[in-house]
Amino acid sequence: SRTRSRVKKRKIPLLAGILERNRALSGQENTETKDSETLQQSKDSGIATATEIERQIKSTEVAKENLPSNNASSKEKVLKSESDIEATDKNHGNVILLQRNQLLKFDDPEMEISNLKRFLGSSNQSWTDQYDAVDSIRRLALHDSDLLAPSFSTVIPFLQEGVSSLRSAMCRNSLFAMAELYESLSTSHTDTLLHGLENTVDVLLTKSVNEKKFIATAGISAIEKLAESLSSKVLLLTLLGHHDSKNPKILARTAICSAKCLKNLGPSMQLLQSELEIIVKAISSLESGKSVEAKNPSQRMVRILFNRIDKKKLHEAMENVLSNAERAHMIKVSSKGKSKTNKNQRKIPLREIMKQKRLEAMQNKPNFEVAVKCSNQIIT
Repeated sequence: SRTRSRVKKRKIPLLAGILERNRALSGQENTETKDSETLQQSKDSGIATATEIERQIKSTEVAKENLPSNNASSKEKVLKSESDIEATDKNHGNVILLQRNQLLKFDDPEMEISNLKRFLGSSNQSWTDQYDAVDSIRRLALHDSDLLAPSFSTVIPFLQEGVSSLRSAMCRNSLFAMAELYESLSTSHTDTLLHGLENTVDVLLTKSVNEKKFIATAGISAIEKLAESLSSKVLLLTLLGHHDSKNPKILARTAICSAKCLKNLGPSMQLLQSELEIIVKAISSLESGKSVEAKNPSQRMVRILFNRIDKKKLHEAMENVLSNAERAHMIKVSSKGKSKTNKNQRKIPLREIMKQKRLEAMQNKPNFEVAVKCSNQIIT
């Protein structure tokens, strides 16, 4: 029989001064109730008097306020979670998240772009300055996207770091900036948007399934805006590269965004045989995977492929990468949508059937009473 391990409690009470010194190093503050309990234990044990404990508490509080600056790095190492970092942000003031209609045009956008380049090339950057830089990128992307396009290769890594930030405000503002940047540059700078695309898709998919709902909403908006704005087979292949993820939410988001991207490619898309095989294998994996939400968009992609790709080329790709059962299932899925629409077209409402029968009865029997009797029999 298993026995619980007994932990021998320490019977000797700790000095209040040691407790306060530990609290000064860890940055945590105990409640007044714990202080009173410590004082009472110290009085009872006879280790220190109340006046000595109060003097030690005051001295440690003064020492805590006058901590040297070289301990800043050790404090930052302690901040390992988002809650710790956001708690420290309150001391620096709250930042304001600007909405799209609040992003005004710069009076001198060229000067702002030069200042932005200088800032991104510097090493000493506080997080509030980084937040202001993200606001500048949003304003430039909305009003002066042509001037911002040449700096895309330096801007996008900066936004990727902002999205990966543990600060919720910084992460959310960077997600908004990415969505607005891809939307504004999609019309005339498609080739520019391919820079750093793989890392962008990785961070956006990760944030789209974040536990915090407001961050997940911003991440979903950004990844869907990317899929709608950038019509490229490079993006489609990058998205489908996550078909083997173990997270069902990421699988669902991958299928939804891939379906939008494949739809925007149009019927004139040109795919190599190797690229088609990768797409077919990934779609089959998403359709039969563990995510229920990924099934419908995956089936839409199957029907799009059968409508736009040459049948011989598509069947050859399916034979190379799919088993016989998977290939038969793909063919069945491709014809499922057509049969369902035909059934809906053939279905006639019961009210129209009854009306047609009454009209036939009136034509066959000129007598109105006979027609009414016949219609009542049909109703009953």
